[in-house]
Amino acid sequence: MSDKMRWRYDDTNPVVAAVDAATVIEIGDLVYQEIDDVRPASSQDDLGSETANQEMFSDKFLGVAMQRSQAGETAPVRVATIGVFEFDCPSGKFELGDLIGADENGASNALLSQQVAKVNNSRYAIGRVARREGSDATSVLVAIRSTVMTGGVKGSSPSGAKQEDAQSSLLRKLEACLPIIPLLVEKLEAVADAAIALLCYQTDCGYFAAINNLRYALTEAGYDMKPKGNPVA
Repeated sequence: MSDKMRWRYDDTNPVVAAVDAATVIEIGDLVYQEIDDVRPASSQDDLGSETANQEMFSDKFLGVAMQRSQAGETAPVRVATIGVFEFDCPSGKFELGDLIGADENGASNALLSQQVAKVNNSRYAIGRVARREGSDATSVLVAIRSTVMTGGVKGSSPSGAKQEDAQSSLLRKLEACLPIIPLLVEKLEAVADAAIALLCYQTDCGYFAAINNLRYALTEAGYDMKPKGNPVA
């Protein structure tokens, strides 16, 4: 597709990205970062399905190209990492906040660089709808969020769905620990009691008995009381 200024309003927080000589970028392209250079969505390898392609693109999404780069050119280009842009889309209705991802071509073997579609999972998203469309529309305003620069749409990968999965996993682990907390407190109280008793003994006999009690309490609390390294002479 030819150059088309798709920016409508809001700050864009642009970055300057490197471009390989063989890469062609048009103004308005959805672009992703591939290691150390930026490429249009249509350049991404086909992963076999639309959702797989959308998820990979979301993971690497840099933003929207604000400058072109023709074949043979190597000058870096400016890329918007946030802001509201108007993109072509398959005809449909849109509600505020609907998740939006890159659309796939008719042959189902590559993404389109300047067309978006509604997606049903945040891991495929590159933005959210910024203006409601109550009647069928063929263009939609999208508030984009660069995954590379901002962490992406909340809930999109890698900062969103995967991050939320990690948070859920942590919560499950913490919940699993709750039943053993009273037992742990009990064992630590025993350690504290033994330590206090140790401080109170003055005779050698009482001292060594208290030492043994402390060692036992620490072992019961889960501490390895086996000697480490070589004994001191």
